[in-house]
Amino acid sequence: MIRRYFSMLVDEEMHGAPGKMKQFVAWFTHGVQGGTALRQAVYHAKIGPAILDSVERFFEAHLNRPATEAVQSGSPSAEPESMPFVTCG
Repeated sequence: MIRRYFSMLVDEEMHGAPGKMKQFVAWFTHGVQGGTALRQAVYHAKIGPAILDSVERFFEAHLNRPATEAVQSGSPSAEPESMPFVTCG
């Protein structure tokens, strides 16, 4: 969903799109494994296409990794940043 929205912002060249994209990334990646790295990449990006590229790489990495890497060893007290990313559809 976020990739589609970002693509639409980039395609339409909306004024303020990079700021909106950065805000959404910050909201939607807390507690997501690897979210800190994505937030840092997006923070340093200056234009919408660079932000979209960072988001695309993030999702590709999460969707293509083996299932055994996607799940922590079962510690219920795991830090939020270490919790696995879950996708829907």
